[in-house]
Amino acid sequence: MKRKIFSVVGTIWKIFIPIISAIIGLLIANKIDIFAQFKLPESISSYDICIAVYFPVVDIIITSVTDLIKSALFSQSIEVIMWLPGNNPEIKAEPSIILREERPSEIKLTISVIGSKCLCGSSKVIIEPPNFVTFGLPRSNPAMHIDENGKVVLSVDKLFGGQKKVNTQQEFRILLTKEQVEGTSSSVIDPIFEGNILIATTSNKVTVSTEG
Repeated sequence: MKRKIFSVVGTIWKIFIPIISAIIGLLIANKIDIFAQFKLPESISSYDICIAVYFPVVDIIITSVTDLIKSALFSQSIEVIMWLPGNNPEIKAEPSIILREERPSEIKLTISVIGSKCLCGSSKVIIEPPNFVTFGLPRSNPAMHIDENGKVVLSVDKLFGGQKKVNTQQEFRILLTKEQVEGTSSSVIDPIFEGNILIATTSNKVTVSTEG
């Protein structure tokens, strides 16, 4: 969804670049006429030459800066895949798990981060538990914890360590315990991304159910 929005914005921006270039070129030409110092034929206006030169130069500068910004932003991505033990992590898969009272069930979470800490570091991945599920972690990890509301919170900045840029893939385990509820329950768990909205994010979903 984000990429579609950015694509539309990018198309609109491309339409406006020539207009902005013309406005800036006119402003510069009114202030700085570098060709006025040269002896030109009377039929040729130094102002016209300025416009002819400034417009494409400004256009090139704006386009180059836009491409640099676009390249920096779209090279940043966070992908979260939830999967079941014994299977392989696949972004297009939407696994299902049935909780039973005997013992906690487990899902695995693989997060892939490509980008810089200054842009991705503020991001968090939050997984909210259904009302019939309690989350747990098999072992402590500085990158992942369960907050006071029972949500799993994964802090992306903890994945960088001492690096300023990363291309990393890390795996976590989450335990799911069934609460005492009547009847059969089912809910879809869908990770929530918080932080820089310009970061490209993708994830899959897991359906959690209980037996009656």
